[in-house]
Amino acid sequence: MRTLTQGQQSVREDLLYCFHYFPTKNLKHLLDNVHRLRPGAYVSTDGGGCLFYLLSEAFAPERRIDRRERLREFFTGGHSQEHYGMPEYAAAKNLVWLVDRQSYSTIPPNRYGEQMSLDPELLRDTLQEEILRRSLVPEACLAS
Repeated sequence: MRTLTQGQQSVREDLLYCFHYFPTKNLKHLLDNVHRLRPGAYVSTDGGGCLFYLLSEAFAPERRIDRRERLREFFTGGHSQEHYGMPEYAAAKNLVWLVDRQSYSTIPPNRYGEQMSLDPELLRDTLQEEILRRSLVPEACLAS
């Protein structure tokens, strides 16, 4: 593995945190479709989408993360304003901002250092590592 900056390491940690909510088949789907990642929309008109739409695309249509409320509900179990501030949602929210290259002021100060967008190579490397790790560990052990 390449040497990561502190910002890249924080991105990697947030990706891994979010990945644990998804089955391996979804991670493989994202790995095969990183080229379809698009900033600025959950689902784009050209067949692309945001990180979490692509991750959830292997789910049934009614479970796909195709808007902010579904993202919040997926990670917190609800979509009220109270759920918006829950720690379970923070990593996903920060990654959406990073992918969308939104105003850096929306991400907590120093969270990602100089990292101003999601590096596709870092995303691929992290996906590959997690898929490999899961292949070496029985599924029953991953639930903990």
